[in-house]
Amino acid sequence: GRLREIINRNMENEPWRNHPLTQLQVYRTLFTYTNNQEIRTFFDAEGHPIVNIRGAYREVYSYDASGFKCALEFFDINDQPVVSNWGISRYTWTKVNDWVVEKRVGLAGELMPVSPYFPFFITGLQFAANGFPLAHYNLNEDLNVTDNKDGVAVYRDQYDAGGNHLEFAYYNAKGEAVLTASKFAKCRKVYDEFGNVVRLEYYNLAGQKIFEQRFTYDAGGKLITVGK
Repeated sequence: GRLREIINRNMENEPWRNHPLTQLQVYRTLFTYTNNQEIRTFFDAEGHPIVNIRGAYREVYSYDASGFKCALEFFDINDQPVVSNWGISRYTWTKVNDWVVEKRVGLAGELMPVSPYFPFFITGLQFAANGFPLAHYNLNEDLNVTDNKDGVAVYRDQYDAGGNHLEFAYYNAKGEAVLTASKFAKCRKVYDEFGNVVRLEYYNLAGQKIFEQRFTYDAGGKLITVGK
């Protein structure tokens, strides 16, 4: 069968978990389907329609004839297109060789970055056989890997067998390690036995740890402190 709804009973506004790609900040997500679309609509605990953390009342995913998820669009309660909190109205995905090429546009059709703080515009996504992301490439209009304005062309991810995201690191188009605009080259994550991130470690180009963030949780897994 198909997924019909998700009930989120952990609605605390925790900054570490409050990310628009991982946490919608809604109580109920309702799924409906057409021949080639998956429609997600959002509600509070009293059943009232609400917008999610991305600023959308409804999100519509489209599939091509092969069943490949090829687009995502955002709508308001009146079914009018809207932009997300990152200024994106539509994502598109196409398969090109070993990549999934992602483009993001605003309401006027202008290309938008992958996030407001990371200027990759056309992006090549590379995945492992298990579906985990391996790398994101910044592409030009000819789909060639190219440095962005900060000199970054690639960021690579590492996961463990349980799906925990262990590391992300940055490289230029030549494959050389580089610093991001935030002045680190690599970040490693340390987890506790419950799967909570307890430490983020940031490294420079020489492999030296330059700073870290620490996180503590209560017995129920709620984030209670963030420190250095």
